[in-house]
Amino acid sequence: KNYHSRLRYSLETWWKSVQNKVYVVSDDSDPKSVITARKIMGKHFIQTKCGSDYYSPSLACKCQAELDVFYKADARWSCRFDDDSYVNVPLLKNILAEHNANERILIGRRTMDPWALPFRGRTYNVTFPTGNALCISRPLLHCL
Repeated sequence: KNYHSRLRYSLETWWKSVQNKVYVVSDDSDPKSVITARKIMGKHFIQTKCGSDYYSPSLACKCQAELDVFYKADARWSCRFDDDSYVNVPLLKNILAEHNANERILIGRRTMDPWALPFRGRTYNVTFPTGNALCISRPLLHCL
């Protein structure tokens, strides 16, 4: 639903330099937007049947759809960006090159202070990256 207001600008700028490596996973149900996106991106546009709301079942469904794309891509790094994110591709490549893609690495900004998560009799302090931009290495992807 954000093609005309946000995604369009990504497709007109940074996406052009990496279009064969970028997939758009969308919950958009507007036929006009879907047709336009498919015309531009072809098989790189993936429409989910997840809800467009921000409740746990819809968000989990969207996350799973993105992870499915990551697995199929078989890339050293997989990154996700919101449709309103501008990606400085050369800088991103430099940042990724500074890290060992053979280790379990997540690159992103924390959204909150550590959260105590009890699991099997122990408590773990965990943090979560923001959803708008993150990159994960292949070894970490295999752990998910």
